[in-house]
Amino acid sequence: MAPYIGRRMRRVEDERLITGSGRFAGDIKLDGLVHVAFCRSTLPHARIRTIDTSTALSMPGVVAVWTADDLPDTADGLSDWGPEDMESRGRPILNRDEVNYVGEAFAVVVAESAYQALDAAESVIAEMDPLPAVGDVVTATAAGASPVHADMDSNVARSKTTTFGDVASAFGPDSVTASIRLTTARVAGAAMEPRAVTASP
Repeated sequence: MAPYIGRRMRRVEDERLITGSGRFAGDIKLDGLVHVAFCRSTLPHARIRTIDTSTALSMPGVVAVWTADDLPDTADGLSDWGPEDMESRGRPILNRDEVNYVGEAFAVVVAESAYQALDAAESVIAEMDPLPAVGDVVTATAAGASPVHADMDSNVARSKTTTFGDVASAFGPDSVTASIRLTTARVAGAAMEPRAVTASP
């Protein structure tokens, strides 16, 4: 990493992007290619009562509309990476009973074009009962805070204290202790195209 810090670096991708010869996910065309659009929660925490996909299924170009019940073998998704003693609830691809954050997917539309998939996704109707939500770490860890996951007693996934050196001497009678509270903004990447993948069986 050292050779790159504090130096001007020659860019390597400019020519293909400026001349329009860059290749993006949308440029990949396969026979029988279909597109998907996920239906995502607008609520930070809610219990899913019903999901009505009938209107979406009748729209032009729509191949399929799936919920977690339609994909029992794959909807559970990936497990969260972490130490063995960390509380984990995994990351379902499609949530079946409860959404736990804004943007969590509960259904997916498959269509012949990306625009048809997006239009149909907007017509999927999910009835949800709002549940108490927490929006920051301070609120989430406060006494009596509503759990993000109903089957957890706390929003703390793991607590661990680590020390190095002679801590007792560092906090001796002549030491001065200062504390500061910092708040950082939410950060999200803004790529030229969204994160996307084209898969061929």
